[in-house]
Amino acid sequence: MSSALGDKKGIAASIERRWIRLKNWFKIPTPSDDSTPTPSLRSLNQPPHLGDALAETSPLRRTTSEAQLSTSNPALFPNIELSPAPKLDRPASVMGTATTSGRVHPAEPKSSVLQALNNALSSLYQGAEVFPPLQAAIGGVISCVEAIQFSSKHASEFEEIALSLTALSSSLARHLQESKSARMSEFITNMAASVDEQVKIISKKREHRIGRYLIAAEQDEDEILRGYKRIEGILKQLQTEASLKIWSTVDEHLADSRLEALSPSDSATYNSLVSLEVNRRACTKDTRVKVLLNLDNWSRDPSTPPICWMNGMAGTGKTTIAYTFAHSLQERGRLGASFFCTRTSAECRDVGRIIPTIAYQLALYSPSFRSALLNVLEKNPKIRSQTIVNQCERLIKEPLLSAKEIPRGAVVVIDALDECSNTNGVGMILDVLFRVAPGLPLKFFVTSRPEPDIRHRVQGQGDHTRSICVLHEIEASLVKADIELYLREELAGNAVSEVQMKQLAELSGSLFIYAATAIRYVRRGTKVDRERLNIILNSSRSSSRRHTGIDSLYTTILTAADESSDLDTFEQEQMRLLLWTAVCVREAVSVETLAALAGIESEKADILLQPLFSVLHVSEATNTVSTLHASFPDFMFDRLRSMKFYCDEKKHNELLAGQCFAIMKEQLQFNICGLQSSFKPDSEVKDLSVRIAKSISPTLSYAAHHWGDHVIRSAVSQPLQKMLENFLSNRLLFWAELLNLKRTLIVGIAMLSGLKSWLLVSYFNYR
Repeated sequence: MSSALGDKKGIAASIERRWIRLKNWFKIPTPSDDSTPTPSLRSLNQPPHLGDALAETSPLRRTTSEAQLSTSNPALFPNIELSPAPKLDRPASVMGTATTSGRVHPAEPKSSVLQALNNALSSLYQGAEVFPPLQAAIGGVISCVEAIQFSSKHASEFEEIALSLTALSSSLARHLQESKSARMSEFITNMAASVDEQVKIISKKREHRIGRYLIAAEQDEDEILRGYKRIEGILKQLQTEASLKIWSTVDEHLADSRLEALSPSDSATYNSLVSLEVNRRACTKDTRVKVLLNLDNWSRDPSTPPICWMNGMAGTGKTTIAYTFAHSLQERGRLGASFFCTRTSAECRDVGRIIPTIAYQLALYSPSFRSALLNVLEKNPKIRSQTIVNQCERLIKEPLLSAKEIPRGAVVVIDALDECSNTNGVGMILDVLFRVAPGLPLKFFVTSRPEPDIRHRVQGQGDHTRSICVLHEIEASLVKADIELYLREELAGNAVSEVQMKQLAELSGSLFIYAATAIRYVRRGTKVDRERLNIILNSSRSSSRRHTGIDSLYTTILTAADESSDLDTFEQEQMRLLLWTAVCVREAVSVETLAALAGIESEKADILLQPLFSVLHVSEATNTVSTLHASFPDFMFDRLRSMKFYCDEKKHNELLAGQCFAIMKEQLQFNICGLQSSFKPDSEVKDLSVRIAKSISPTLSYAAHHWGDHVIRSAVSQPLQKMLENFLSNRLLFWAELLNLKRTLIVGIAMLSGLKSWLLVSYFNYR
């Protein structure tokens, strides 16, 4: 040791001494060293292979002097230098033992085992050509295995895993070649994502080759081994699915018909067409980072509660976060199912469709769950019409426990549960989920406003069952920063000053919906209307009421629309009528239907709606009109909040019920589609869908499906009672025929059932 080095004290000297020893021990060969194997170039069309160097460097065929670390053959587990290297005169059989000096030596599984694994993985790689995600994932596994080295502590354990992987790979390669069904595609894609996730973990740990202390290195090696075990488990899941008859096309038609009988809501998926109608979207990049990170950690950690409830008052961004989280889960192959409730869609606010829809989507997600669910449906085909509790037990719990091989870490996302129309049903959903979720191999993410009944049920559960995230209690500075970032992105390219930007963010408070609505109001195409911006910035926030910010914004927008200089008094009344109709309709409707329900000409309605587009959303994809956010109807139905713009919900629903009866009186008729014979089943009429589209207008369809909704939301009156009596006496069968053609008779049955209480009140008032 040099005198210079000897003079050094403390940690610095210790580090330098160990580094010198490390360099002496790891004698990295030069490029000219003949003992260094040179990696061969692979053909782009060939899978990665375990090189011949594996056989040459096997501890069974080389001496210890040949076992020096090479840059072309990096070990998965690093050598650890804690003391001067001993003489390398031991036989290969003892390589991998930890010496008293603290050094851990690499050992490799037998070359014959690795060669067999290489051959099997290569065959699986070739067989997975029809499933590119799986092929890429298997390629990643091959790359990891190429450089494999374990200490003697784990070498034999890995050999067992390698033998299992070999058998699984060979079996799967055969099944992939024999499979004729495309039904497995989504499941295989999810499994491939799981494999890829483990490959990334293994690769990351493998990079820690040099300078790791013994304990840290052993932890790395343990994690690497767990990664290979998880890959083994994933391939076992694939093999389980392969052994089922799902891989073939036999009986698929019968299976499909049984699943469709669940009447799932396609519109309720997070990214359905309805998401465009209601302007649902993901979070702006780099916003809500902490919330999303916490959700990601919750979904990945098996020790966390099985249910996570995120609540927040209207406008805090619950649905946007849920959408982003669902998309992230789908990207990782972990989205088991999603149901996004919304008041603007009849089927998306029907609490009775949540469990059947989740079961249906889980059947698409996992073939083994699908098989188990089909067994349940075979024994109980009428489960769809049973109680929510029975549905959850039979359609979710029983198949999950029977299938078992559900992909690890799957999550079901249920958004805006408070927007369902049946509050009792919402309570049942929560109660049964809290009861069954702890024993199921998946998690549930639920969002809602903190409505008293929902909050009481959730808070009554123990911490081991549920986790709670309260959006409006998140640190105000974080929310404000996210809103400001959102505003900057949306208003980029416009000359909005820094002061104005910060003032707009300040006005938004914790409400993303305020910021979103303000942007819709001030932006005209790609430009900002400075006059409108100043109107918002000058709006008062003097009131202390909790709704004051959003109320002030809504009032500002409606006042500007109402006082438009080019509208006369009659046109202002018509515009208000359209606005009230928009907040009362039971689903997103076309401008033509909205106009018909309001009793206004379609062309005129199109013009009158223009000033209201800051609070109403018109979908470019479907040309349907809906409210921008659930907070707007709340505002409109509260006289103290909306003042002169107040919509009397009962009174206006009575008007809409009358309009529905008038539309059906005019358009309903016997044999509305002009079918040639009543003896011929609808399924045998080739052009039936064309006839339906031609004969049943969207306006008539809305009236037929929602007249009952408007009746029960109306005050009991004698005129409305007479209209209902006339309809039931003269057009009931025509109405039933229309529902049968639209395959929605169940809607009619529910509608008539819901009229009972209203009719009882009517009877006692006017008998």
